[in-house]
Formats: sequence, C-alpha cells, structure tokens
Amino acid sequence: MRLAKKLALFKNFRALLAAEDRFYAKLLGSSLVGVCAIAMLAAFFFVVAVRDHNYGKQRTRTLEILRETNKIENDLATLETGHRGFLLTGNAAYVEPFNRHKAGVQTRLAELSALFAVEPKQLGRIEEVRKDVDAWLNEVALPALAKRSTQPNSPEMTASITPG
Repeated sequence: MRLAKKLALFKNFRALLAAEDRFYAKLLGSSLVGVCAIAMLAAFFFVVAVRDHNYGKQRTRTLEILRETNKIENDLATLETGHRGFLLTGNAAYVEPFNRHKAGVQTRLAELSALFAVEPKQLGRIEEVRKDVDAWLNEVALPALAKRSTQPNSPEMTASITPG
C-alpha cells in the first residue's frame, strides 16, 4: 500500500513535468535534478578528501616510526662496533661512543613506545627488544668491557678474542 502511494506520487510528478503548459514546473524539476547531482558530487568529493587526509596521517605516522626504528638500529650497530673495537684493540676511544649510544638506545626506545601508545601488541614487542638490549648490555657487553679494561693484555683476554 505504501509503495503504491509512492509510485502514484512519482507518476503524478512525472505527469506534471510532462505537461506542455507547465514550463515552470519543468524548470523547477530540472533545477532540482541539477542540485541533487551537484550535492551528490560534493558529498563524494568530501568523502574522498577525508579518506585521503586520513591516509596522509597514517603515512606520516608510519614514516615517523620507520625513522625512529632506523635510529635505534644505527645506535645498536654503533654499540656493537664500539664494544667489538674496544675488545679487539683496548683503545678507550671506542668506549665513549659506546656509552653515548647506550643511553641513546634507551631514549629512542622510549620515544618509539610513545608512538605506539595505542597499540599494546607493538608495545609488548618494544618491551621485548628493550629486555634483549638490557640483557646483552648487562650480561655480555659491560662485563667484557670491564674485564678488558682491568686486564688489557692478559693472555686469557687475547685468547678469547683471537679467532680460531
């Protein structure tokens, strides 16, 4: 019944537009169609613009995360290089970058955690990395550096770093 009323209303509107003596009704109808088409296009472009804006924000966030992880990776490589350089040569010049980047890694991991504040799964992964770095520092790197600095030319230290 409701459908029949809507269909009758549509037929009456169509008959009104088809009448030869209804110039203003035709003009009004065509204007309404034009306004509806423009409104639909405006709504479509608005949705596309909002979506593009959201993608831009996601892209920016992803680039920030990639930059931060790249800095962390570089700091870790510098840590390993300083550690290895001091163990091989006993030169204290390798210890200064090691100490500087040791603090930098912790700071950068905290910054990365802030970027992932709303993602608990990623925060858990960052915490695992932090634990692994701390374990390497406390169980491997710092004891080896301390041993190398107290026994610079001991045969035991030389044997531990000589390949073969």
